[in-house]
Amino acid sequence: MNMYSKYGQLGCSVRVFQEVGFKDVVTWNTMLSSFVRHGLPEEALAVFREMRKDGVWLSEFTLCSLLKACTLLKAFQQGKQVHALVVVMGRDLVVLGTALIGSYTNFEYIEEAWKYSRV
Repeated sequence: MNMYSKYGQLGCSVRVFQEVGFKDVVTWNTMLSSFVRHGLPEEALAVFREMRKDGVWLSEFTLCSLLKACTLLKAFQQGKQVHALVVVMGRDLVVLGTALIGSYTNFEYIEEAWKYSRV
């Protein structure tokens, strides 16, 4: 799936995703990041909603991709919700710090971004 996506074959990537019987967190993350990579943040968020319905555990990679999707959508409030999810879930801010900095910087919340540059 990732190979197809990286070579511009998003349709093939989606088809493989649909054909996979058991979808683990890596499978879901690959599809989520593929939509973000191709500038399709709404589709990425739809994948995330399906992922949640399936009860799939969220990794730091999932949350990074979500932050990128929110940034592409210029959806600051949704980005703040993802940040809250990071905090509530007790996720590693060192891993997610770069994504948080990028998100807050894009929304011109420089002071907030500065907090995560010192994590």
